[in-house]
Amino acid sequence: QPDFARTAWWARRLGRGCRRGRPGRRPRLPALPDLAQHQVDLVTLFSLIVLGTMWNLLAGYGGMVSIGQQAYIGVGGYGLIVLADTLGMNPFLALPLAGVVCGLLAWPTSFLAFRLSGGYFAIGTWVIAEVIRLVVTQVGALGAGSGASLAAFGRLELTPVYRVAYVYWTGLAIAILVVLAVYLLMRSRLGLALTAIRDDPTAAGSSGVRVTRAKRLVYVIAAAGCGLAGALVVANTLRVQPGSHLQRGLLGHNDLHRRHRRHRRHRG
Repeated sequence: QPDFARTAWWARRLGRGCRRGRPGRRPRLPALPDLAQHQVDLVTLFSLIVLGTMWNLLAGYGGMVSIGQQAYIGVGGYGLIVLADTLGMNPFLALPLAGVVCGLLAWPTSFLAFRLSGGYFAIGTWVIAEVIRLVVTQVGALGAGSGASLAAFGRLELTPVYRVAYVYWTGLAIAILVVLAVYLLMRSRLGLALTAIRDDPTAAGSSGVRVTRAKRLVYVIAAAGCGLAGALVVANTLRVQPGSHLQRGLLGHNDLHRRHRRHRRHRG
């Protein structure tokens, strides 16, 4: 049978412990994991997934080794700031449009890069990225060499927790859609053409495949995807700098992200 005397004794002990506490003070609960910080880290992972998918499409299927894709990562980040802050667009709507801007920029750029091949093509893409970085650092409206911050989320009156949550779900949707789009693309007619170009460009050209046109289309799609990843990074960190995003791409963003977390840890 239940021991009512022992139960009453424990109830009295608990009552005395509660009365000893400070009046009006809430009991301290165990600290829960910082869910928002985990979501910020996962958005970085989604950006890397998008970037890796674009690299697989560009180099793995298109056979183009580019070391200048950080230019489109930076342009995507700056494009998000211009569209959302300067033009007043909703940042969640401006995010995919930043990728479109990178695709439009990559189309005329491809006519310069495609005049080279092999290792010269890789060096040429790096030169193009450096030219874009130098141009951006001379534009005062973009923060010049110090970079710029994204302030458009303030118009939406979102708390930091809700902002991080919305960016998280947006990044997850973008990563899934990009991977699915590339999967469907490689099973289309263009995907078959890219497979033939990867195996033997000369034989593919003799079979009626427009090699240059297919490669240019892949280059533009990869640039748009990299711009989308860059815009997602800026939506996540609210900051873009030419020395990090336009020079080292997401590697520079990861360095900034680690320093930001270390600073928050020291302040805490």
